[in-house]
Formats: sequence, structure tokens, C-alpha cells
Amino acid sequence: MAPAAAAVKGAAGAATDVMEGEAPKQRPKKPPGLASALSGAISGSLISACVQPLDVVRTKMQADAARGLVRGTLATAGVVMTEQAAMHSHGAAPRILKRTTQTALVWTMYEELVPRITALGFAARAAWDEAAGRGAAR
Repeated sequence: MAPAAAAVKGAAGAATDVMEGEAPKQRPKKPPGLASALSGAISGSLISACVQPLDVVRTKMQADAARGLVRGTLATAGVVMTEQAAMHSHGAAPRILKRTTQTALVWTMYEELVPRITALGFAARAAWDEAAGRGAAR
């Protein structure tokens, strides 16, 4: 006969798995919303800072093409590199601020919504199975 397993609330209120004859094991906790927001903010600002020079080259190529001057990517990058360094970061602050805020919000919403949507999916599946007369088939 297999030992009985049950999920019980631990002292801190977190669910634990308990097997007969074993000490309770704490389930890993998900990171709080602040950790997700900070991770998103840091990654958003880093990626914006890394991609900014490439966006400058792309914008320069588009502006040149609108004037009828067509150059390759390397030629345009060479022109951009000969310009002042301040030109590479022109517009970086608003872009980094936007991307930092956007990524922080997306990561936080993802971490908060996925467990809720997953729980809804399991609840809907159980209700569907029960209505179909299959009970808890899986």
C-alpha cells in the first residue's frame, strides 16, 4: 500500500507536501511583484542602451533613403561612427525610460496573471469533466 500524501498548510501559511513518515517540504515561493518589476526594469534599460546605436544607424539609413541617397549598412555605420559620440545617444533617455517602464509592467503582469489563468484553466477543465459525467478523469 502506497503512503498517503496530503497538502497541508505550514506554519507560515504556505502549502507543503506531507508523506507518512517524512518531514514537510516547503514548495518554492514565486518572487514578489517588486522583484519582477525590478528585473523587468533592469533588463529593459540594458537592452535599450545596447540597441540604441543600431537604431541610430537604421534611422540614418531611412533618412538617407528618403533623400534618395542609398548606402549599405556598413557604409552608414561608418558615417555614424565618424560623427560625434553625442549623436549616438540622442534620444536614448526617453527610449530607456519608456522601455524600462514597459518591461517592468509586462513582467509584473505576467508573473501575477499566469498562476491565476492556470488555476482558472484547471477549474474550467474540472467543471467540464464533471458536466460531461467523466468526473476527475485526469
